[in-house]
Amino acid sequence: KNQSSAFYPDENKIRREGSYLYEEYLPTGGNDIKVYVVGPDYAHAEGRKSPTLDGVVLRDEDGKELRLPVLLSTEEKKIARKVY
Repeated sequence: KNQSSAFYPDENKIRREGSYLYEEYLPTGGNDIKVYVVGPDYAHAEGRKSPTLDGVVLRDEDGKELRLPVLLSTEEKKIARKVY
């Protein structure tokens, strides 16, 4: 199935029970970018079309989610080192 999730525009309450991570929204032109920090000297980033645009996850011919490598800037690599 290619639908990732459903959008509920009227649902906007902050959950108080449990543990949640809320992130600042950064405009990315309709793309999601994930950065994986593997160690102090390596971070891998990949991007995909954000399924929130139309609810559809792009997939390759094998059914895997289509993701493309993203080159990190020097500044982004410095931030990744701090996360590790």
